[in-house]
Amino acid sequence: MKELLLQTKSNVEKIIFEIRTIKNTLSNMGKEHNFSMLY
Repeated sequence: MKELLLQTKSNVEKIIFEIRTIKNTLSNMGKEHNFSMLY
């Protein structure tokens, strides 16, 4: 039972990390897009 909880926790952490990475990528793309609109 304990092993299952640990596995679930690590899976959740991976998902959170991936979501953060995607958000960072999108916000960086958005910034670049805004700059290209200015010039």
